[in-house]
Amino acid sequence: MGTDKDLILPESLRGELKKPYGKLTECSKIPKILKKRDRVIAVGDSVSYSLISGGLSLSLIIWDGRTMRRPIGEAKLRVLRKYAPVRRVRNPAAMISKEAWDAITSGFEKQRASIWVEGEEDLLAIPAVLEAPIGAKVVYGFPPEQGAILIDVDAKSKTLFQDIISKFEKSKK
Repeated sequence: MGTDKDLILPESLRGELKKPYGKLTECSKIPKILKKRDRVIAVGDSVSYSLISGGLSLSLIIWDGRTMRRPIGEAKLRVLRKYAPVRRVRNPAAMISKEAWDAITSGFEKQRASIWVEGEEDLLAIPAVLEAPIGAKVVYGFPPEQGAILIDVDAKSKTLFQDIISKFEKSKK
């Protein structure tokens, strides 16, 4: 699927994207819910770290070295950095850059991939769902005190996220 331009989050969608688009779950319970054979994609530092620490083998992690806009700390940073070869991309706040989307797409070609985002990774759950194979699971952080959102990637979730992405504005460049 991909995108040929950077995508900008319109003001009208900001409130809509604050609601959960999957099952709200405690991070610590997710490794028990998922099966070892599930293809899992984690978006966010705390979620990625928690799932790796919980023993899950993740296909793709997308992170920015920050949680709630604060550095995650050296110990967690070391775990995320060494999880898989890191590809660094630029993704400004309130955007989905073409560069980040392309990195997600190519990440699925590998058995295990890591994308370190300069900027913000929050919106990258959208292309992760759209590019992930049917049957995969995408987990993204919801404010830490609330846990994480677990999305089953299926035709319904892909249609929902395709509808959301169609409302983004394409950059002029």
